[in-house]
Amino acid sequence: MKIELLINDTVFTTIETTTPELEFATYKEMFLELTGWREQPPVLPTLDELKQQKYIEMSASCANAITAGFVSSCSGQAVKYDSDKDTQLTMQGIALNVNSPIFASKYPNGCPVRGYVGDSTTKTVQWLNAEQVLALLADLSDHIGQCKQKGWGIQASIEACLTVAEVEAIEWI
Repeated sequence: MKIELLINDTVFTTIETTTPELEFATYKEMFLELTGWREQPPVLPTLDELKQQKYIEMSASCANAITAGFVSSCSGQAVKYDSDKDTQLTMQGIALNVNSPIFASKYPNGCPVRGYVGDSTTKTVQWLNAEQVLALLADLSDHIGQCKQKGWGIQASIEACLTVAEVEAIEWI
């Protein structure tokens, strides 16, 4: 077997061998001696850097949990509603106007809001009256608040970590 040792894509030396593993180790040592090059161990992040990375990861998990949807029984049955930013903004705007004449004239049969009833994988329209819209928004606010509180608890756990293993063990569950 022929082995070529290269430096900057130029052949440094060629070795003919029947035991390439042994020859490679020998020539690797020779190369290191001649060039002064040494393999560097990987640079591991500090505990504070790991904590910062975990904080960023958990902040993203919190944001994802907030926008992943929530369950409300404001219509009299458990329905999973969207909670993305657009839906939050839209529903807040509607909730601000539930007692206005415009809401009453625009939605005499209730405001249409789509969601997943029970275990359904298909959205259906829920017709919510003014009181139900306010209850929906209260449930949404509660959902967001619960996610935030969980995130704050995780943040405190991260700050209290004294070892890498403790930081790595933290997850959004």
